[in-house]
Amino acid sequence: MTVSKGCLAGVLLAGFVCARVPGSSFEARARRYSDLNTRLLPLDPRDLAAQHARVDERYGKLPLTFEANVGQTDPRVEFVSRGNGYAFFLTASEAVIAFRPRLPPDRKDDRTSKPSASAVLRIQLAGANAASKAIGRDQLPGKANYLIGNDPGRWRINIPTYERVAFPDVYPGVDLVYYGNHRELEYDFVLRPGARPQNIALNIRGPESIEVDAHGDLVLQTAGGIIRQRRPVIYQEIDRRRHEIAGRYVLRGAHQIGFDVAAYDSSRPLVIDPVLVYSTYLGGHGG
Repeated sequence: MTVSKGCLAGVLLAGFVCARVPGSSFEARARRYSDLNTRLLPLDPRDLAAQHARVDERYGKLPLTFEANVGQTDPRVEFVSRGNGYAFFLTASEAVIAFRPRLPPDRKDDRTSKPSASAVLRIQLAGANAASKAIGRDQLPGKANYLIGNDPGRWRINIPTYERVAFPDVYPGVDLVYYGNHRELEYDFVLRPGARPQNIALNIRGPESIEVDAHGDLVLQTAGGIIRQRRPVIYQEIDRRRHEIAGRYVLRGAHQIGFDVAAYDSSRPLVIDPVLVYSTYLGGHGG
């Protein structure tokens, strides 16, 4: 079976594969192609919405991809992650998170549409070690490329990407590790034996208000809506089993939070794992 040049164009433009059948007329092939398009096009808006939901579901489970900064963004940033409606910029002393909600499938993005509200969060590590150098972990096979403008000297190509980014010793004996998926960002504080959870303090800039709800979640009220940070999961690994330790957020001021951790074995490592959930803010489904 051979593929004609006309069919190749159809593959590139419409994602269909069509074969040239010896002896068939152009009109017959065109009718079959038209019939195939007609059968595959979603005529019911509910079908289109269902397709969007399935795509969002699958996309949301993909891991975040962090790019090393080699000149494609502000030089103060060490790693960046971009997705549909958000961008993360990581430095040793803060994470800057920019959100822009996605338009629903039935809304046209034209000049008459009211712009979606955006938000910028700055999660700053109060009193942290600003000299900590980021380390990319779990390198991914894909590369990022920025071919902007006509000057090849300004292009950035073959940028390595990673699934996790670690900042060692942001506090004495405390490493910080970022990872997640396209619905939520996790950032683990990994405390070595003897490190003090009381040293960790986060200044959160951007929200209009911050509060802890009845479930222990951190509620960040922004101009565009609410962003939640789930109650921290705190645990130790002992004999290959995870042992959860009781703990909660503590408000230390209008924009600063810390962690209150119950008694634990300080001779073993401890992990404090907050999870920032942004999917509902962006128009997806919350986890």
